[in-house]
Amino acid sequence: LTSPSPIHSAKSESIITQSEEKADFVMIPAEGIENRTEETDSPLSRDWRPGSPGTYLETSWEEQLLEQQEHLEKEMEEAKKMISGLQALLLNGSLPEDEQERPLALLQPGVNPEEQLIIIQSRLDQSMEENQDLKKELLKCKQEARNLQGIKDALQQRLTQQDTSVLQLKQELLRANMDRDELHNQNVDLQRKLEERNRLLGEYKKELGQKER
Repeated sequence: LTSPSPIHSAKSESIITQSEEKADFVMIPAEGIENRTEETDSPLSRDWRPGSPGTYLETSWEEQLLEQQEHLEKEMEEAKKMISGLQALLLNGSLPEDEQERPLALLQPGVNPEEQLIIIQSRLDQSMEENQDLKKELLKCKQEARNLQGIKDALQQRLTQQDTSVLQLKQELLRANMDRDELHNQNVDLQRKLEERNRLLGEYKKELGQKER
């Protein structure tokens, strides 16, 4: 960029012009990155937090987790696109073809090309750090999802065991009721036979008394 060659100087100015103009399309201010970080962290702390009393007010934890994961993946894709554009801007002096939507303007007088490249490199580093933070946050969410899935599986297993125990108790209760009914029927039959024998015994005694007279 600092070569005294006229050809190299013109090419450098053209690259810096493209760098400055494309940086307006791709790069976002540091405040925007901080705001985006707050927006990324805010839904996690507001809508889904382990142990929060309002976890199950609107949607289940699974749906909320999927929404947060999709949100983080979208943020990562945006960060990757921004990094890819900046890398192309630094290496080739222009953005990829799909991002070249507006004509480039000449570099404004008084702008130092080296300072502009330093700013772009700094923003690129900041974007890469943001991307790493998003990856860590995504891994954290996936780990929490795995933990919750493990808890869910354990609870599901306990519920299945309890259902099996309840079914066994119902079967035992049914057998006990059947045995009780059978014993009741046997008691009724024995009572009927006892009454019949008492009646016959009475008749025999009556006949015996008449014969003795």
